Amino acid sequence: MYDIVANSSRSVEKDFDTLINSLTVKESKKLLNTLSKFPKARPNINVDPELYGLVKKKKRFWQYYVQPTGQRVIYVVVDKADKKVIIRFAGTHDEAQAFLRNNN
Repeated sequence: MYDIVANSSRSVEKDFDTLINSLTVKESKKLLNTLSKFPKARPNINVDPELYGLVKKKKRFWQYYVQPTGQRVIYVVVDKADKKVIIRFAGTHDEAQAFLRNNN
């Protein structure tokens, strides 16, 4: 399992918390399950798509697409001894595009 941590910025932590709190219980569990178990995309074998969300990689960042709200969580995955998902951004599709332009 991966630990989910926010980037060192308090605003990223706040945005991620706001996003989680705005989702239904089912969607927030789906997001947290995906990031903690399959942050680099779900395996195709015997995994219920209702439990794990859509993940794609764009350049150096992984992205979780929050359905159906159109929001995104952008993160990096650290696969060293203590596995971590470091949240770099949480917000709308348009804000995500701006983040990617400025950070790639």
